Amino acid sequence: MVSAGKVTHVFAIATNGAMNHWTSTDGGPWSGPRPLPGGNLEASFPCALALADGSVRVFAIMHGGPLCHWRSANGLPPWTFQPDGRAVIPGNGNGVAAVSRGGSLVDAFATTPAGIVQYSYNGGAALPAGPMLPNSSGLNRCVLAACSVSPTTM
Repeated sequence: MVSAGKVTHVFAIATNGAMNHWTSTDGGPWSGPRPLPGGNLEASFPCALALADGSVRVFAIMHGGPLCHWRSANGLPPWTFQPDGRAVIPGNGNGVAAVSRGGSLVDAFATTPAGIVQYSYNGGAALPAGPMLPNSSGLNRCVLAACSVSPTTM
């Protein structure tokens, strides 16, 4: 769940592998679910965040392991969908954590057998892959957490 302006957003993966989206404005009645484009998602734990500019990002794990994410300028349609196959991520019971370093910079993290992989984006552009987080191999599938306290610190 994230809030962007006066709108609260909730995202959940449906049993058919679609990403569902509900909204509520000013604490009013909920509308939805509305499926986002794309799909074929694993039974996993998605992550959403709202950036300072009011845009919303959602991350999840697709069947077979690629990370995917959705972007919206204001949390409403149109949504853009982008798979990112840089690493195979086991899905069932796994999760994604995402954080913004400020502006349109977003980082997402997921646990793989080789360790925690970091995906970085500037707006819709994928930035070069970074190294695995040190000493992060051999972890169980899990729900990660990430936060940023300043534009240069995660």
